Amino acid sequence: MINAEETDIFISYRRVDGRDYARNIQLALAKEGFPNVFFDYNSMRAGMFNEQILTAISHCKDFILVLSPQSMLRCANEGDWVAKEIQTAIESGCKIIPVQINEPFTNWPEDLPRRFNFIKQIEFLTLRTDEYFDASITRLVSWLDTKPARAISSTSTEHFALEVNVDETCELQIDGQKIRKLKGGKSSIIENLFKPGKRYNLTFVSLASKTEPYNIEYTCSETILFGSIDISFAEMREQKKLAEKLEKERKEAELQIQREHEMLLKAACDQYDESGWERDGMTPIMKNHKIGFLNSNCFEAIPCIYDNTSEFCNGYATVCLGNKWGIIDESGQIVIPFKSDIPCYERGYYKYFICAVEKHFAISTIERGFPDTFPYEDIIAIDKYPDLFFVKQGGLWKMINASGGAVPFKATAQEINISSYISDWYKYNHLWFREGWQLQICPLPVGISHPQTGKYAYLNSNLEMTIPFIDELSGYNTYEENIIIKTNSKMSLVNPELGKTIIPPIYDDIKKIFYEQSWDLYLVSNDAQWDNFDVTPDGKRKLTIGAKLIGGRQGVLDGQGNIIIPQIYQKIEMMRTCENTYILAHQLKDMKTYVTEVRNTSVLRYEFNRESSIVDFYTTDGERVKSLPYKDY
Repeated sequence: MINAEETDIFISYRRVDGRDYARNIQLALAKEGFPNVFFDYNSMRAGMFNEQILTAISHCKDFILVLSPQSMLRCANEGDWVAKEIQTAIESGCKIIPVQINEPFTNWPEDLPRRFNFIKQIEFLTLRTDEYFDASITRLVSWLDTKPARAISSTSTEHFALEVNVDETCELQIDGQKIRKLKGGKSSIIENLFKPGKRYNLTFVSLASKTEPYNIEYTCSETILFGSIDISFAEMREQKKLAEKLEKERKEAELQIQREHEMLLKAACDQYDESGWERDGMTPIMKNHKIGFLNSNCFEAIPCIYDNTSEFCNGYATVCLGNKWGIIDESGQIVIPFKSDIPCYERGYYKYFICAVEKHFAISTIERGFPDTFPYEDIIAIDKYPDLFFVKQGGLWKMINASGGAVPFKATAQEINISSYISDWYKYNHLWFREGWQLQICPLPVGISHPQTGKYAYLNSNLEMTIPFIDELSGYNTYEENIIIKTNSKMSLVNPELGKTIIPPIYDDIKKIFYEQSWDLYLVSNDAQWDNFDVTPDGKRKLTIGAKLIGGRQGVLDGQGNIIIPQIYQKIEMMRTCENTYILAHQLKDMKTYVTEVRNTSVLRYEFNRESSIVDFYTTDGERVKSLPYKDY
């Protein structure tokens, strides 16, 4: 604070809403070379400080009156300090400069003392707080009787100062970094940490009570260099309690409405033979083996006349009348006539639907209506892409969009390989009885076979062909993130989504390990044989599902291709104890194999030296924990 008797300029303001403007005027004037600007920084209004304020006004040449919205409202009150400051300025003969903020000041109180009416007649200076702030200060400087004492370099570094008022002692963090401790009930000035125009995350952690941190985002002005914020933990707690109370009341009200609706719905459904679940505001009902719907008001909007139906979705439902299928809306209006031999299966919430006549299929929309032609022999919908389909035409599969246009890569295929696990999972088509035709939905990535070679390629979820037509294994494991393929009679593990080879094609066989659950582990082998097989009439071996490999060189790799168990064993299997699951790796010495007939099936048998053979115990992470002679195992 400057010496009161050396004051050239005094800034008067109403603390409740004018402090920031006053502080920024003071900083701007200091930059322009006016060091003797008296600004009641902390608003201490008692004792000797009061005398300093009045002394400063009596010695100043220019008296700047900041006209914030509430600046003049209490001037009629006895002892009001803004009124005292104005009165002292009048008596001292100071030049009074009213400064209005951004727009004309009109908030004059009816009880304004008559001695202050002359202020309304003085020319006001408008202080802009936007990009024209510097221009406002230049104009203010030209109005002052005080002349600058020195010039301030325009290249000097500018920092933003922030005044913080907190009601509880707390710790301030800026962008997650601890800065300082702030005392409750006092103002603190944070300087040299903020830059104009930058945004900061401020966190206030109370040290006085167990309260959640107070978090705010604060953006520093680009044109003015001072700001202030008030942080009230007490107010935050009260607001949180109020918000929790209102949210609880809202949920209770919603629950009560839901209960009342369920009671009305149950009473309405009790009048029918059977009812289903409400969806899209429509509830299926049955009477005399015919199906209809109640609407959201629990009235029978659609009479019980249909033989089968899907749930309502996006305002439409597929229904069956006799042996033909069509589509109705929520009012029961027929929007697609009953001409399809199969349910009009919806894709993309009835943006498109699929129908069929005489085992030929077509794709249409509600707007286009029932198709005139049915060009496809089969259709498979594609997961994640409701407007794309695999269609079979002329005995070949291709991909098209809903308008019938070919997709960019223009691939055709003899077969589309969908894992039975995935296709079964996606067959559910929301029909009430789940009878009749079921649409297959193809997940991505997916394998497609070449029309001439029969080899498979793979498409990722972006419909890019990441694995070309090289797979001889007919799309094995297409429902895994990584899949096993066969090229030039060698197995490899690839990721079709990324087009990346995980395990190179150097193995005779790769099998994913399943044992009570699926592990991200793969059994790899070379020169091994199956322990049972069927011999077909042409002498070729037909592998039996679940058969095990024996002999040769076997090992285990993980899903990233890392070696878990080295490829030195003749037999590998899983074992579970009460605590852990182990991989048992058998080193079988002097092993011999032979084929025998069991119940008209050729079975591979083997024998080995039990004295010299051993069994190694590995964890599923590849740590060998113990080794036993086979005779003890």
